[in-house]
Amino acid sequence: MSNSFDDRRSHPRLPIKLPVEYKSLSDFFVDYALDISHGGMFVATGQAFELGTPVSVRFNLPDDPASFEATGVIVRHGKAPQPGVGISFDPLSQNAKAVIERLWERKMKE
Repeated sequence: MSNSFDDRRSHPRLPIKLPVEYKSLSDFFVDYALDISHGGMFVATGQAFELGTPVSVRFNLPDDPASFEATGVIVRHGKAPQPGVGISFDPLSQNAKAVIERLWERKMKE
């Protein structure tokens, strides 16, 4: 059995390309999420974050009035060819979970 990070995931990832707003203690950024699950997301970014940095994440879905909002921490750094950060979410609100479920539903209809 492999010990890779991907093998330890407890939630299936949904590949997406979605603009997200996120902030650390003092900085605000807008980049693209490349995948999301109920446990976290990967954001493509060139920003340097230390592991353990707390962040807040927000995005809206097209044609959907609800917005996704969550807090979490930076848990990994992505390397070339796709630099970025893995964010592990704190427990999600029911609203945030519902937004992810709608993303899955949309993906299944494609």
